[in-house]
Amino acid sequence: MHIGYVTPEYPDTQKPEGGLGTYIQKISRELVRREHLVTVFILSSQAGIRNDEGVELRYVTKVRLHWQLKRNPTFAGWLDLFEQWINAVRVKKEVLKQHHQSSFDVVQVPNYKTPGWALSNNGFFPLVCRCSSYSPLWRAANNVNRQLPDAIADWIEARQVIEADAAFAPSDFVSRVYQRFEAIRPQVIHTPIELPGQEQDDGVYRELVAGKKYLLFFGSLNGVKGVDVLIQAAPRILSRYQDISILFIGRNDPLPSGRRALDSIKSHLLEYWQSGRVVYSPSLPKEQLYPVIRHAFGVILPSRVDNYPNACLESMGLGVPVVGTYDSSLDEIVVDGKTGFLFENGNPEALFHATERLISLDENQRMQMRAEIASEVIRFSEEDRIGQLIRLYQSVIKRSKA
Repeated sequence: MHIGYVTPEYPDTQKPEGGLGTYIQKISRELVRREHLVTVFILSSQAGIRNDEGVELRYVTKVRLHWQLKRNPTFAGWLDLFEQWINAVRVKKEVLKQHHQSSFDVVQVPNYKTPGWALSNNGFFPLVCRCSSYSPLWRAANNVNRQLPDAIADWIEARQVIEADAAFAPSDFVSRVYQRFEAIRPQVIHTPIELPGQEQDDGVYRELVAGKKYLLFFGSLNGVKGVDVLIQAAPRILSRYQDISILFIGRNDPLPSGRRALDSIKSHLLEYWQSGRVVYSPSLPKEQLYPVIRHAFGVILPSRVDNYPNACLESMGLGVPVVGTYDSSLDEIVVDGKTGFLFENGNPEALFHATERLISLDENQRMQMRAEIASEVIRFSEEDRIGQLIRLYQSVIKRSKA
């Protein structure tokens, strides 16, 4: 098959973060290994073509209005909506141009930022939509009020899902959200797990936390990922366990309070920041991130809502237990007491107690948990989630030709 992907992000050295981009890279490389032809269209600041382990990457220049035009909050939302619309049109033009040169059997688009909505009912190839989020719920988790332009963008997002030839979600949680709010139940195809196999650079690990017993958070530092919950729980963890440090890695986003995450970390955890027991790093490429994960005592993922996140899969793939939340999709990956610990969503007190359970494990219990994690990782791999995705594509192609 010739499979096309549309995405607003893709990991590179300038911008390594982004769960959607990581997912697209992961499945594209594996599909190429299975002898499929893959072309990825990436909205970017510059046009270009390059190759990533056999995956053809086509960068589509996106419209981005100057930030000064968005200084007025009354117009900012409308300008964002205009950008979204014109970029979707640009993507459609590039995808159809490439299709006429080398026909696509199927094209997959994300619901996130709807860069592929203009391709709906295109008349040339079937469209599959991956529902990795639900904007109204994600916005609420960040305590962002919905304005009229947001409501229009939400409507476009829902229409893209509904009008696609097929839709799927990476978790039962996201699928149930769509069933509840949009009366559509996307098929569930869990995100595949990728075991680290590339060259790794432990320079950042040695610089920041070598020799420390540390808990790790990595991902976007915002309310969706529950970083504010961890910040609230951290003083009690750090005062109770004098040998523990906490490392935050990721993009410095605003929290529900409106403050930037790093500002909140520094002010709320000033004593521990000054003593070096709380450490921060911007997002890291995988070759630098993996050694940091591998040496962590545990990974803390307090997401309010999530979509079967790569961060949890990567941590387990490296044998590290995860402390995560119920009712967020993390409870579809982590088995409480066996491969990690779960706690009540949004509750700093519950996060402290779950972390305490992790820290209190003796060496035998910790070895047993690592064994359970290894078994679960094998089970994930044996599910052949890429194969499930291929079968979905094949069924959609067959229906389109009927």
